[in-house]
Amino acid sequence: MLASLRTEIKVYDVLKYHPEPDYLVRLLGTAYSANPPFLIYEFVDGGDLTAWLAGFDGSKPTSNSVLKILKMAAKALAYCHDQGVVHRDLKPANLLVTRDGRVKISDFGIGAITAQAQMLKELTRVTGATVLRNAYTPLYADISQRRGETPAPSVDVYALGVIAYQLLLGDVSREMGPAWRAELEECNVPTQVQDLIAACVDLPRKRLANATAVLSAINQIDSDKPVSKVDRATRQRRTDNYCIACGHKIQVDDKFCNGCGRKLDSRG
Repeated sequence: MLASLRTEIKVYDVLKYHPEPDYLVRLLGTAYSANPPFLIYEFVDGGDLTAWLAGFDGSKPTSNSVLKILKMAAKALAYCHDQGVVHRDLKPANLLVTRDGRVKISDFGIGAITAQAQMLKELTRVTGATVLRNAYTPLYADISQRRGETPAPSVDVYALGVIAYQLLLGDVSREMGPAWRAELEECNVPTQVQDLIAACVDLPRKRLANATAVLSAINQIDSDKPVSKVDRATRQRRTDNYCIACGHKIQVDDKFCNGCGRKLDSRG
């Protein structure tokens, strides 16, 4: 517990100059000498995403409602990623919602500070604990996190994709299986939103690189607008290309540039 608290303090010290502090749950104080030790946070009056979902009384939230939640979470994470911080344990319980609908990220207890060269070695030196290396919530952990690889912003991107999938189905206990697209299609989730989720949960090397790219992709989606499918022959004619916005290499089936999040047309 003390190792986790020290990690969280270190992460919050990196993030203390967040330009929009309302996106993070504010740390008010520490009590290391107490038994057990604890931290003191602001009270968030609306509960977590599970409570937010319960407010729909069994109905599924609209795609627009989910995109708004995702956008606020991505905006908060974008700053974290820019500062070299990876949350590593994003889940509905760690995304709190105020009564006026603002999302706040909480619980950086197993967060990683990737901006430092030693990264996990540094965390181990500071906290004296190696248990943080393999700490995560399995339902929201991607393959690289399960393997114990060095944390990267893409693990948070994966978790955002899973959370979006769960919210759209109205069930935060749902495990994301191979038929997840079919499930969302049955719920009439727009193709653009499905493509966004696919870009979040793809293999790490093909996934949206960080929360800034996720935010860019969200900003280009109009979930109320019917989406026509790109002509298959046109897509097949497009070979490997490069994003005109950032120069990142893109492939035939990519819907978004995984470097910057730009929505791609048939020409790239």
